[in-house]
Amino acid sequence: MAAVSPNVVEYELNAGIDTTFDAVLRVAQALNLNVESMDRPAGLIRFAPATLSAQQLDTFCYYPLIHPTTNQEWDTFTNWNARSSMAVTGEVTYTALVTRADKGSTLTLRSTWAAGTAEESYMCNSRGVSEDDFASRVKAIAE
Repeated sequence: MAAVSPNVVEYELNAGIDTTFDAVLRVAQALNLNVESMDRPAGLIRFAPATLSAQQLDTFCYYPLIHPTTNQEWDTFTNWNARSSMAVTGEVTYTALVTRADKGSTLTLRSTWAAGTAEESYMCNSRGVSEDDFASRVKAIAE
């Protein structure tokens, strides 16, 4: 099994913190993410967990089991779903932090990923695709 940790990435924006914060909320709404808690003065937004399909898991995270000789992903979530008697689904939780930077603001995204069935679950590592997409959408709105 691969070592798993939350994915934390920072993005610099040429926009003020209020503009960036508002853009984060607009992107989250477009992506159907629900706000679980928000502290605007601190620049912090925690989103409720979002459910993912096996296909989305293949796009956004690494399969958690690693082949011992090749050190490659053992399988795909889609294949696991096809051979499982139960649906394979996943969950992602995002936290966004917007802080002041020298030339605008910094958006820090933290994500945790999990996948499994009703009987077993695994934490997964992000491929960074979702976070990069989220940040590029925020930049398109804010800058």
